[in-house]
Parts: sequence; C-alpha cells; structure tokens
Amino acid sequence: MRNSRQAHQASTATGLTGRKQRSKARGRLMRIAVGVILPAPVGVLLILLVTSASSMPEIAASEFLELTAYAYLFVGIQSIVMSLLMELWINPQVDSNGFAVAVAAVLGAISLPSNVEAVSVGAGVGALVGGVMRWMWSRRDRGRTEKALLRGAADENTKRSDA
Repeated sequence: MRNSRQAHQASTATGLTGRKQRSKARGRLMRIAVGVILPAPVGVLLILLVTSASSMPEIAASEFLELTAYAYLFVGIQSIVMSLLMELWINPQVDSNGFAVAVAAVLGAISLPSNVEAVSVGAGVGALVGGVMRWMWSRRDRGRTEKALLRGAADENTKRSDA
C-alpha cells in the first residue's frame, strides 16, 4: 500500500498521472510512426508525379506497393533517424513552424544520393513529412490549452459570483 501511495505522490508531483503519461507516450509513438512510415510512399508518389509530367505511365496498385517496399530499403533507416530527430530534438527546441519544416527538408535532402533529382525529391518528402509531424506536435497542447482557458474562465466566473 505504501509503495502505491509513494508512486501516486511521485506521479502527481511531476504533474502527470498514469493516464496522462500513457497519452503523452502514445502521442509521441504516433508521431514517430508517422515519420517512419510516410517517407517511402510519399517519395514514390512524388517520383511518379515528376516522371508522369513527361510520359503518363499507368501504375497499378500492386506496382505502387512494390515500389514503396523497394523504397523502404533505401530510406528506412533514414526515416527512423529523421523522425527521432524531429520528435526528440527539433520539435521541442524550435518555436518556428517554418524553421522546423525547413530543417526537415534539409534532413530529407541529405538522406538520399547526391544527384539533383534525388535531392529535390528528398527535400520535398522531408518538408511534407516534417510538416505533418510538426502539425501533430503543435496539436498535442491544444486540448490542454483549451481546458486551461476554460478552467480559468470558470475560476473568474466563480470569483465574480463570490464578490
């Protein structure tokens, strides 16, 4: 009994209860998963859009999936590294959304071989995936902020009614 009481006091001292800690960890895991999963299919789509400008190839869904699986061989590790950097270092430290997306674009550009087409696709994928991860990061505080504002307004109303 005493250990559970100490654990509860420790968790409330940090301001996070078990449910909030699980929610925070779930959100972080979701953002990292998005950063790992999205780059290959987004890159394949960008390449298909660029190549279809000159000739319109007919790509079946099975061929798209095959190209995406092949793309994971080339960008799988880079995707993991980029999503971890974005989640653990860049998003917590950078206040500007534009700067965070620009850093993600640079990370995407340097993750591929150094020919112009690959670098431009990498930068585009980095910007798109980094933008999605940054959007998810910025939404993580929205519920808490709205609740705090509502709680503050309720406190103001009770103070006014008491006076």
